[in-house]
This record gives sequence, structure tokens and C-alpha cells, in this order.
Amino acid sequence: MMLKSIIIVFTLIACSAEQNKDELLLKKFLTDIVVQEDNDTLLSDYFCTDGIKENSELLNMIVAQMDSLRSKLHKVPKSEISIKEYRDSPVADQNILMNESSQSHVLMVYHKEELLLRVLYTNCKIHSFIIMNKGGKGVFLNFCKS
Repeated sequence: MMLKSIIIVFTLIACSAEQNKDELLLKKFLTDIVVQEDNDTLLSDYFCTDGIKENSELLNMIVAQMDSLRSKLHKVPKSEISIKEYRDSPVADQNILMNESSQSHVLMVYHKEELLLRVLYTNCKIHSFIIMNKGGKGVFLNFCKS
């Protein structure tokens, strides 16, 4: 029983450390997108790109969203930006269709109380930050093949 408890504690610590790493990556991305105009560098540094390179329509959508986000972030002080896990965000913002296991891979970016961005990530790479409307609910447009 004691061994099970120790294993559970180590698992929780490892998951928490991984989540903090992903949140730090997102914070760095939010900083870099403001100062970095080269979208190709941002894509290679932060995004899962295995489904992007050969799809010019998807690439154009991502670049347009990055430009829009860059414009929004230029207008707000960095100190007013906060990041919340999906489960900790207001219920009104939790309108994304996804399975429960994916919810632990979604971070929400706020300016004060206004939702600026939803990010789907895995293994320290952004898989999506584009939401498509499907029957009044949001669906991530996943950039990755895997």
C-alpha cells in the first residue's frame, strides 16, 4: 500500500512538472510572438508541424491567426495576461467538443477576464489554437497528423 502511495505521488509530481513545462512554453510563445515577426521560426519552435508544411491553406490560416494574436497582444500589458487550465476556466469558456482526456492538454489565455486564446498542446508543442464552430460548440483544428 505504501509503495502504491509513493508511485501515485511521483506520478502526480511528474504530471505537474510536465504541465508547468507546457505552461512555460506557452508563456514564452506569447512573449516571442510579440517580438518575433518571422512566423516560420515561431512555427518550427512552438508548433507540431508534421501536418502543416504540405497544406498551404492550413498554413495560411495559422499565419493569419498568429498575426491576429500578435496584434491583440501588442495592445495589452503582459502583466494583465493570465493562463488557466481548461478545467479552471469559466464554464462559459468551456464550450469545446473534446474527450475528457484532451481537456488536460488545453490551456486558456486571458486578458483580465476576456478569453484571448485556447491552445491544444502535447509534449511541449502546440497542436492547435484555431477553433472551428460545429453546432454551436468549438472544435480544435488539429495541425498534427499524429
